[in-house]
Amino acid sequence: MEKSFYTSLDISMSGAPIIQNGKFVGAVTHVLVQDATKGYGIFIEDMLGH
Repeated sequence: MEKSFYTSLDISMSGAPIIQNGKFVGAVTHVLVQDATKGYGIFIEDMLGH
């Protein structure tokens, strides 16, 4: 039987803020299960509809 597992990083990072140079620039949308250091995000401009 193949056992799959997820780290807390994989599950809980969605929605986490992305901060660059002390400014809120977006949020995490997805984190790759195979490599939790890689994933996808959304820019604040897109979140606000601008």
